[in-house]
Amino acid sequence: MSSRTDGFLEFGGAVFGFLIFSMWMVFLLGGMAYRQDCIDSNAQVEKNWTGSIFTLIPYVLRPSKEGCETHTATRVALSSLGIAKIGSDDVIAARITGDLESGAAEDDAEVSGDAEGDEKARAAYFKRLYALNVRATRDIDVGTATAEDLPELVAALQKYVSDLEELEPPASVAQAHEQLIADNKVGEKAMRAMRDATTAEEFEEAQGEMEAAYEAIKKDTEALQKELASN
Repeated sequence: MSSRTDGFLEFGGAVFGFLIFSMWMVFLLGGMAYRQDCIDSNAQVEKNWTGSIFTLIPYVLRPSKEGCETHTATRVALSSLGIAKIGSDDVIAARITGDLESGAAEDDAEVSGDAEGDEKARAAYFKRLYALNVRATRDIDVGTATAEDLPELVAALQKYVSDLEELEPPASVAQAHEQLIADNKVGEKAMRAMRDATTAEEFEEAQGEMEAAYEAIKKDTEALQKELASN
């Protein structure tokens, strides 16, 4: 075999080796960078990137956070190509709320009569409340609603109130939970009045009551979160 052929084979081998090495590095780095998809206070999906070159086991030891999903850069890239798709924000939000409810069920199974059991009960309640609030915020968007949307919104709010009444809050937040239900019922009544209004004046009056109820509900939710965090 001539020296020219040998040189060509050596060059080809070097290029092939470089390509393999490059692909391996891309694959490795793709497991060290992560995108966290989280539900924010407005029930919107917020996406943030994080990563570390000190990750011990790429693709396995990834950061985790309650109310979030974590995807590797490789998964995000594949999803953008239509492979192993992550899904739309609505799909992501549905998965996160489903995970929260599954976590609540696991906490329920570990509830006992001691301090640790009380903590599990609080965690289960908070996860269910968080999941309900995410769904309600995404389903009951009064700000962009039209008159034609009101029957559907009334039904969604009635379902939310019913779900709230089925929750079993810890004693430390029972009063705050009842206040949340009461203010939501005021909002439901106002929304029904908006739906049934026959004049512009009636509609505007009911809309004002709905907006006041919405502000009260926001304060109730914030108070519940603070109370749960301090116990």
